[in-house]
Amino acid sequence: MRAAYIRDYNLWVREIATGRETQLTTDGQKDFGYATDNAGWVKSDRPVLVWSPDSRKIATFQQDDRPVGEMYLVTTKVGHPELQQWKYPLPGDSAISMIHRVVINVDTPRVIRFQMLSERAPLHALRSRDLPRDGMGGCGVVS
Repeated sequence: MRAAYIRDYNLWVREIATGRETQLTTDGQKDFGYATDNAGWVKSDRPVLVWSPDSRKIATFQQDDRPVGEMYLVTTKVGHPELQQWKYPLPGDSAISMIHRVVINVDTPRVIRFQMLSERAPLHALRSRDLPRDGMGGCGVVS
C-alpha cells in the first residue's frame, strides 16, 4: 500500500509497510505546487490526484497562483484576532490561477506534462472531496 502526500509544495509517496519515502516532483514552490487542494474558500492538506488502476502512475496538476492576488479573512474572538490569507482571484482580475496537467510515474519518478495550454482553474477546481473514495481517488492512498 502507498500513500501520496505533499511536502514543501512537491508530491511524495510513502510505502506504508516499510516507511520508505520517494520524492516524485522537485520543482514545486510556494504558490506553484503539485496536487494542491486550495481552490476557493475550502482548503486542505490532502493532495488532489487520481491513481492509475495499476498504481504505477498518478494524474494530477501543478497549480500556478504566483501572480494571483491575496484574499484575507480576520476571525474575531476573545483575545487576538487570527488572520488567514490565501491566493484568490476576484472578478475583473487579469491574473487568475492556472493549472498544468501532469501524469507522474511513481516507480521511477518522472513528470510527464501534457502538451497543451495551461487551463484556468475555476474557483471550484478539483478538490480531494470531489474525487471517488474507492481507493483510486483523491484520498492519496492506494493498495
